[in-house]
Amino acid sequence: MRFLSKLLFLVNLLLPLMALASEPLIIARRGGMEDAPENTLLSIEKAVDSGADAVWLTLQLTKDNEIVLYRPADLKTLTNLQGPVSAYTAAELHRADAGYWYGKPAYPWRGKNLSIPTLAEVLQRWPNTFFFLDIKSLNVPPQLISVLLEDILETNHSVDRVRVYATDERYLAALPDTIDRFESGNATQTVLSDVITNHRCDIPSSAIEKWYDLKYPQSSLNGSQQTQINEAIRCFKNNRLAKIILPGDNDKALYQTAQTLHADGVLVESPGLFSKKS
Repeated sequence: MRFLSKLLFLVNLLLPLMALASEPLIIARRGGMEDAPENTLLSIEKAVDSGADAVWLTLQLTKDNEIVLYRPADLKTLTNLQGPVSAYTAAELHRADAGYWYGKPAYPWRGKNLSIPTLAEVLQRWPNTFFFLDIKSLNVPPQLISVLLEDILETNHSVDRVRVYATDERYLAALPDTIDRFESGNATQTVLSDVITNHRCDIPSSAIEKWYDLKYPQSSLNGSQQTQINEAIRCFKNNRLAKIILPGDNDKALYQTAQTLHADGVLVESPGLFSKKS
C-alpha cells in the first residue's frame, strides 16, 4: 500500500508537467523576483498563485547548518543585516528583514515581516510544487551540503520533485544518485561554446535525463548570434533525454522563441505575465 500511495503521489505531481511537455515550463526565477522580494515565502506564494509550473530557489548554508533561501554573498545586498549567511543562525536570519531594499525608492516591503525562510519550511508549505534548487554556498564542503540536502528532501518526501543546480560541479558530484541534478554551469557553458565556435555537436549520450541551464544574454543578440544559439540548442535537443532551460526575462517574444526551439523551461521574473490559467 505504501508503494501504491507513493506511486499515485508521483503521478499526480508529474501529470501537470507531462501535460505541458509541448510547452516550455514557466519557472519563477528566485521565486518571481519582479513581483516580490526574491526567495521569500511571499514571492513563492505569488508565483504559485499566478500559475508558475515550477519555482527556482537559491540555497545557502547557515552557521548552524540549516539550508536557507538567499542568493547574494552579503546579506546587506537585500536585508537589514550584513555579512555572509554562514555567519548567522537560521533563527537569526528568520528575524532579518528580507524586503528591506526591495522596490526603491519607496521600499514597500520594509517592516512587513518578510524573513529568510528555510528550505524545509518551503517544502512543507508547498508539498505539490516542483522546485529547482540552486546551490550558492560555495565556501561549504560539498559533502556537507549534500548530506544536509538529502536529509531535508527525504524527510519532506520531496526527492522526486526537485532538480538541483550548481555552477561548481563538485557540489553536483557530491549528491547521491537518488537526487536528480543539472550538468554543472561550467560544463554546460563549455559545451555551448564548443557548438557555437567549432560547430561541433558533441553532447554526450545518456541513458538518464540530463538538465542544462543555458545562460546567455538572449535579448541583446544580433541575428547571426541568435542563429548560432539556435544551432546550439538544437544540438542539445538531439539527445531526447536532454532537458534545457532558457533565460526568458519577462519577454513574451523570448518565450515564443523557446517554444519554437522546443525548450523544456524558461526562467522568468514575473510568472503572472505568462500565466496559462486563463
